Amino acid sequence: MKICVISDTHTKHKKFRHIEGIPECDVLVHCGDFTWTGKYWEVNNFMRWFLDQPAKHKILISGNHEETFDRGHKSYNPSAYHLVAGCTEENFHYLQDSAVTIDGVKFYGTPWTPRFYDWAFNGIPDKDLPYQAGGVSLTEMYSRIHEDTNVLICHGPPYDILDRSENGDVRTGSVEIRRVTQKLLNLRLYLCGHIHESRGVERADGGVTFVNASSLDRSYETLHPPYVIELDDDGFVESVKTTLYGEEREQ
Repeated sequence: MKICVISDTHTKHKKFRHIEGIPECDVLVHCGDFTWTGKYWEVNNFMRWFLDQPAKHKILISGNHEETFDRGHKSYNPSAYHLVAGCTEENFHYLQDSAVTIDGVKFYGTPWTPRFYDWAFNGIPDKDLPYQAGGVSLTEMYSRIHEDTNVLICHGPPYDILDRSENGDVRTGSVEIRRVTQKLLNLRLYLCGHIHESRGVERADGGVTFVNASSLDRSYETLHPPYVIELDDDGFVESVKTTLYGEEREQ
């Protein structure tokens, strides 16, 4: 199976045509933050582009910038949300604390990340419970992840893996999702974004491959090419590649 993964495009998805575009693949995954604030026109523009890409299947999750998709957020807009959640294209899959199995590989997607200002899908870490009134417990949301998940798609990274922010000395990942990755015996691949400056690939926790596929850099200007991941017939990660100046590079 050939998986192409992108994330954090923030309405600049059409710039991919300037860096060779999205390659043909079995599954195209976007790990959230495809808009600035989830406005209807932003969502509509993205979906028209996303559904037109050369992938047999397209998987999308939300990120903290999709404010109109979070029912608990003041900016929730069912019309914008329905553009995605109500899409009837057979090969399109919007995952919000849900799963889909494609050719024997189970993908699970969740948008929740540790609280970050007043953005969407703000979860409360265990260390802040019960003192922070309101909000959603990350442990509770992550407990819904299916035990037989092979590919876990989260908007944000786990703690201490591809989660260094600002000058590289601040860890922003979730302790709660890291615990989950250590318990999922069938997990092969973890896909995320959120922390633009920590884009990269790392292998940890018993051989799981972690990919932070943030497409834009920290300044929201430079757009990076997608990561292309090959899974073998047993669902194990065979290779992770990207391109640089037109040359394919193994990661």
